[in-house]
Amino acid sequence: YHQVITGTMTPRQPGIVAEGGRFLRENTDRAVKVALQSPYLSGQRRWEPDHSTAAYPTRDAFCEALVPVLREELLAVREIGVDLVQLDEPHLCVLVDPEERATFDDPEAEMRKAVDWINAIVDGVEGVTLAVHLCRRNWGRQGWGAAGGYEAILDQITRLNVDQLMMEFSIP
Repeated sequence: YHQVITGTMTPRQPGIVAEGGRFLRENTDRAVKVALQSPYLSGQRRWEPDHSTAAYPTRDAFCEALVPVLREELLAVREIGVDLVQLDEPHLCVLVDPEERATFDDPEAEMRKAVDWINAIVDGVEGVTLAVHLCRRNWGRQGWGAAGGYEAILDQITRLNVDQLMMEFSIP
């Protein structure tokens, strides 16, 4: 099942993640965490040149259009009292792998964009713990999507303006 952007994006249910967070908040006395996909992750998964260019001429244009939408969702989540918001960013982390980096003309630019878009979403947001989840697409017993140490992306991930990095260490 693969969703591809084919038309200009309009949020159909703004605050839908916040509603899930509200349900959790009302039904537990424990800390509540919700996750949002990062723009870079969404762009890598949902923008396809053969189907998406009529709506967004480039993957970057699609990712940039996601920033204000995700920021509004983050603000809505914060308002209902969620304790932690995790932005999922496995595609940035995939760039630890030399083979993956080689598929890009400028892997450093890819890393910078991924971090800049997250930073734009979280800029000035207080009152909730902000985290970024970095993994190399771990598929359990089926293996993983990338391998390699974090050194290749360290300069970029240290630029993330979040409270926590949730990093995976189960893959070589």
